Amino acid sequence: MQVLAVISMPLSLVIFVMYLTIFGLGTWLGSFINKAVYRIPLGLPLLRGRSFCPHCGKPIPFYLRIPALSYFWLRGQCARCQEPIAWRYPAVELFTGLLAVILVYYYNYDFTWDMLWIFAVSCTLLTIALIDHDHCIIPNSLVALLVVLAWVRFYWIPEFDGLSYLVGVIAVSGPMIFFHVAFHGFGLGDVKVAVAAGMLLGFPKVLLAIFVALMTGSLGAIYRLVNQYEETYMPFGPYLSLGIFVALIAGDQIISAYLGLIR
Repeated sequence: MQVLAVISMPLSLVIFVMYLTIFGLGTWLGSFINKAVYRIPLGLPLLRGRSFCPHCGKPIPFYLRIPALSYFWLRGQCARCQEPIAWRYPAVELFTGLLAVILVYYYNYDFTWDMLWIFAVSCTLLTIALIDHDHCIIPNSLVALLVVLAWVRFYWIPEFDGLSYLVGVIAVSGPMIFFHVAFHGFGLGDVKVAVAAGMLLGFPKVLLAIFVALMTGSLGAIYRLVNQYEETYMPFGPYLSLGIFVALIAGDQIISAYLGLIR
């Protein structure tokens, strides 16, 4: 027993270090998402230029750019101008770090293309949701990235069923285009994301994504009415991104459970 304990301790330490590394890489990607959310709508270069404080414009030293930790170390303030830093910055970084750890655990430490693909799609959806929330726009570059990710996955899906994905695209984009043209109920960016959702999820998981988006969007609309928001337009991208994420992570399980209830 003592020999087994000695052997298991290094293994536990290795697993801990692995999770810590994965979490750190995830938070770093979250920091990059924060950078993209701020820079893309303003037309600033994404891969060039140092990070800077949005209040005073001063560059942030590299030793103060540690994801999440720097925020708590500085007590949520800029080190130079003392202006408050939005809590969303560390929240996004911690979320992406935890998501990376959860995916590695779910796939039993097997770093498959499928796992990396889900993480890439999730990060793209998070970027879309935050930009649409802040600016009520969905950049075409991010929609194009979703489409590219969909096409990339088609190459390793065994027995690829193109009809399912074609039906998925038509089933959601058709009604949304109608509401966009007839009632301006959805923005054109929402329609584009819906098309990408059909390509990512196929039928019937894309219906689940739209259902989750409509239900959570309805709750968001009720909240805005109760609190008497002045804006008449409510960004739908965050809810659509959430619906796609739910269908992506647990779509098969939710649909199977639902079909089991009605049979």
